[in-house]
Amino acid sequence: ESLRFSVQYGFIKAGTAWLEVPEERDWNGNPTYVLVARAQSNGFFDRVYKVRNRIESIWDQRGRFSWRYLEDRHEGKYTANDTILFDPDIREARYKNGQTYPIPPDAQDALSAFYFTRFHALPIGGSFSFDYHASRKSAPLEVRVIGRQTVKTPAGRFKCVVVEPML
Repeated sequence: ESLRFSVQYGFIKAGTAWLEVPEERDWNGNPTYVLVARAQSNGFFDRVYKVRNRIESIWDQRGRFSWRYLEDRHEGKYTANDTILFDPDIREARYKNGQTYPIPPDAQDALSAFYFTRFHALPIGGSFSFDYHASRKSAPLEVRVIGRQTVKTPAGRFKCVVVEPML
C-alpha cells in the first residue's frame, strides 16, 4: 500500500508526504508489517526550510501492536533520530540511549496508532480507546468518530469518515 500526499502552504506546493506499507517482515519469529511515513520539502522550500523525515514502525500482524519505532527527522536545522524497542512480554519500551519506560499491553507508537485506527469499526458518534506510547510516556488515546464527509481531490471525490484523536 502506498498513499502519496501533496503538502501545500496556501496555494504553493511545499513538498510531498507518503504513508506506505512496503513489505512484510519476520520480527523474532513474528509476522509483521513494515509501516513507513515520509515527508520532504520540494526544491523551492528546501532553500528556506528543508524537510527530510522518515518514520518506520514494525507492527505485529496478529496482535496489532508495535515492536519497533524508528524516527529520523531533519527539519531546517533541527534533527532528531531515535529508536524505541517495544517488549510486550516485560511491558517495557527501550530507547536508543538505553533508558526504559513501562508500557501497557499492546501499546501503539506514533505511526502504528494511525493504522490501528483503520482496523476498528467507526460508527458515527462513537469512540474507542487504545494505549499509545511516545516521547517517553504512555497514555490512553481516544478516537472520536465525528461524522462523514465527501472530500474532493485531483484523484476524484471520496466519501470519508472524520475522526478526532484525543490524547
